[in-house]
Amino acid sequence: MLNYPTCCINAYIKDLSYPLDPDERIREFVKSYQKKNKKINPDSFCLEEFLPCRPECEDAASMGRKFENDLRSQAGDSVADIYRNIKLRHLRDVEEGIIIRLKKDRNRKTSKFTI
Repeated sequence: MLNYPTCCINAYIKDLSYPLDPDERIREFVKSYQKKNKKINPDSFCLEEFLPCRPECEDAASMGRKFENDLRSQAGDSVADIYRNIKLRHLRDVEEGIIIRLKKDRNRKTSKFTI
Protein backbone atom coordinates (compact mmCIF):
# COMPACT_ATOMS: atom_id res chain seq x y z
CA MET A 1 0.00 0.00 0.00
CA LEU A 2 2.75 2.48 0.90
CA ASN A 3 5.17 0.95 -1.59
CA TYR A 4 8.00 0.59 0.91
CA PRO A 5 11.33 -0.01 -0.82
CA THR A 6 12.09 -3.70 -1.27
CA CYS A 7 15.58 -3.28 0.20
CA CYS A 8 14.07 -1.85 3.41
CA ILE A 9 11.44 -4.59 3.64
CA ASN A 10 14.13 -7.25 3.19
CA ALA A 11 16.34 -5.64 5.84
CA TYR A 12 13.42 -5.55 8.29
CA ILE A 13 12.56 -9.21 7.64
CA LYS A 14 16.22 -10.14 8.11
CA ASP A 15 16.27 -8.19 11.39
CA LEU A 16 13.43 -10.32 12.71
CA SER A 17 15.65 -13.42 12.54
CA TYR A 18 18.35 -11.84 14.73
CA PRO A 19 18.28 -10.95 18.40
CA LEU A 20 19.07 -7.30 17.58
CA ASP A 21 15.96 -5.14 17.47
CA PRO A 22 15.46 -3.31 14.12
CA ASP A 23 15.44 0.04 15.94
CA GLU A 24 18.74 -0.82 17.60
CA ARG A 25 20.20 -1.91 14.25
CA ILE A 26 19.40 1.40 12.56
CA ARG A 27 20.59 3.34 15.60
CA GLU A 28 23.94 1.53 15.44
CA PHE A 29 24.11 2.32 11.72
CA VAL A 30 23.45 6.00 12.40
CA LYS A 31 26.05 6.14 15.17
CA SER A 32 28.70 4.49 12.98
CA TYR A 33 27.89 6.87 10.10
CA GLN A 34 28.27 9.84 12.42
CA LYS A 35 31.66 8.60 13.66
CA LYS A 36 32.84 8.26 10.06
CA ASN A 37 31.21 11.57 9.00
CA LYS A 38 29.19 9.66 6.42
CA LYS A 39 26.03 11.22 5.02
CA ILE A 40 22.75 10.48 6.79
CA ASN A 41 19.79 11.41 4.66
CA PRO A 42 16.86 12.59 6.82
CA ASP A 43 14.55 11.93 3.87
CA SER A 44 15.22 8.22 4.47
CA PHE A 45 13.46 8.52 7.83
CA CYS A 46 10.22 9.49 6.15
CA LEU A 47 7.58 7.78 8.30
CA GLU A 48 7.14 7.03 11.96
CA GLU A 49 7.66 3.33 12.61
CA PHE A 50 9.49 3.00 9.25
CA LEU A 51 13.18 2.15 9.27
CA PRO A 52 15.31 2.44 6.16
CA CYS A 53 17.71 -0.40 5.43
CA ARG A 54 20.58 2.13 5.66
CA PRO A 55 20.69 5.78 6.78
CA GLU A 56 21.48 6.86 3.21
CA CYS A 57 19.04 4.53 1.41
CA GLU A 58 18.17 6.38 -1.78
CA ASP A 59 14.93 4.43 -2.31
CA ALA A 60 13.66 5.43 1.14
CA ALA A 61 14.89 9.00 0.63
CA SER A 62 13.10 9.15 -2.70
CA MET A 63 9.89 8.03 -0.99
CA GLY A 64 10.36 10.73 1.66
CA ARG A 65 10.97 13.44 -0.96
CA LYS A 66 7.90 12.31 -2.89
CA PHE A 67 5.72 12.53 0.23
CA GLU A 68 7.09 16.00 0.97
CA ASN A 69 6.63 17.22 -2.60
CA ASP A 70 3.09 15.80 -2.73
CA LEU A 71 2.25 17.57 0.52
CA ARG A 72 3.77 20.81 -0.75
CA SER A 73 1.77 20.72 -4.01
CA GLN A 74 -1.50 19.59 -2.42
CA ALA A 75 -1.47 21.26 1.00
CA GLY A 76 1.09 24.06 0.76
CA ASP A 77 4.47 24.95 2.15
CA SER A 78 3.47 25.09 5.81
CA VAL A 79 2.21 21.49 5.83
CA ALA A 80 5.27 20.28 3.90
CA ASP A 81 7.51 22.10 6.38
CA ILE A 82 5.75 20.38 9.30
CA TYR A 83 6.35 17.03 7.60
CA ARG A 84 10.02 17.92 7.06
CA ASN A 85 10.35 18.65 10.77
CA ILE A 86 8.70 15.30 11.57
CA LYS A 87 11.34 13.52 9.45
CA LEU A 88 14.13 15.39 11.25
CA ARG A 89 12.58 14.57 14.63
CA HIS A 90 12.30 10.89 13.67
CA LEU A 91 16.00 10.80 12.78
CA ARG A 92 16.86 12.55 16.06
CA ASP A 93 14.71 10.07 17.98
CA VAL A 94 16.59 7.21 16.32
CA GLU A 95 19.97 8.83 17.09
CA GLU A 96 19.12 9.43 20.74
CA GLY A 97 17.57 5.99 21.32
CA ILE A 98 14.19 7.50 22.20
CA ILE A 99 12.29 4.97 20.08
CA ILE A 100 14.09 2.08 21.78
CA ARG A 101 13.34 3.48 25.26
CA LEU A 102 9.67 3.99 24.39
CA LYS A 103 9.43 0.45 23.03
CA LYS A 104 11.04 -1.00 26.18
CA ASP A 105 8.69 1.03 28.41
CA ARG A 106 5.70 -0.14 26.39
CA ASN A 107 6.87 -3.77 26.64
CA ARG A 108 7.37 -3.47 30.41
CA LYS A 109 3.88 -2.07 30.85
CA THR A 110 2.37 -4.74 28.62
CA SER A 111 4.22 -7.57 30.36
CA LYS A 112 2.59 -6.62 33.68
CA PHE A 113 -0.74 -7.70 32.25
CA THR A 114 0.30 -11.04 30.80
CA ILE A 115 -0.48 -14.24 32.64
